[in-house]
Amino acid sequence: MDVQDWNVESGSAGTTKGRVPRTGELLPEPSDVFHCAFDLGYNPTYTTELYSHYSLIGKLNVDYVAQQEDKMNFVKYRKYFLNVPASTVAHTFDSTTRYYHFIPSTNRFMTYRSPYPALNVFRRHEIVFTDTVFANVPAWGGVHAAQVFAGKMSQYISVHGCKTDKDFPRCLEDEIRKRGAMDKLASDRAKVETSAKVFDILRTLFIQDWTSEPHFHHQNFAERMIQELKKFTNWVLNWSDAPPEAWYAAFEYY
Repeated sequence: MDVQDWNVESGSAGTTKGRVPRTGELLPEPSDVFHCAFDLGYNPTYTTELYSHYSLIGKLNVDYVAQQEDKMNFVKYRKYFLNVPASTVAHTFDSTTRYYHFIPSTNRFMTYRSPYPALNVFRRHEIVFTDTVFANVPAWGGVHAAQVFAGKMSQYISVHGCKTDKDFPRCLEDEIRKRGAMDKLASDRAKVETSAKVFDILRTLFIQDWTSEPHFHHQNFAERMIQELKKFTNWVLNWSDAPPEAWYAAFEYY
């Protein structure tokens, strides 16, 4: 097969120039087989047999080359592009590299995990409210307080035991490690919950923050969940005849 005669759309030899299916843009002819295989192997829009052969020569993965994108609804993206026509948005996407999980670099090293920390964490797509509960009696294990996290959409409640409220950064990291990074963290403007160390964690994982207004505790959804948590904890302690030191165990049980 003559390298200069090729057809991207049919995958066979011919005189028709290769074009991008969506835009009709002319593609450069593969003058160098090895470089063509390397460069086009990471672009999943080229799925022809000819490029598959090139990828084999370049020792790339044929399955990766054969990947295709899902059809996108460009109308819903118009509001992010000054409400330009959908066709303009489509051309913008075609001209933009948007494969988020692979960050190209000059050294061309293939990594199994992205070097970007925010991509290596499971994402919990909801706003999570948090607040601290203090007890008059230390619980078993030296727990004096509990940090409560409540998801707004899932209404899932999780607690983390701590000795003081200064342990909040550790509790936040444990929450992210076990249940994923939330889209937004909401609190009641406590100093430990808006400290520099907490903001460093939020910046690293690209988590937004929100705080309720002073004297408006009802804006914090965790306050409402804590009411339910205390009610059922007292219920468990009463019918089980457990000592007061078991309050944190009842928190975890709930």
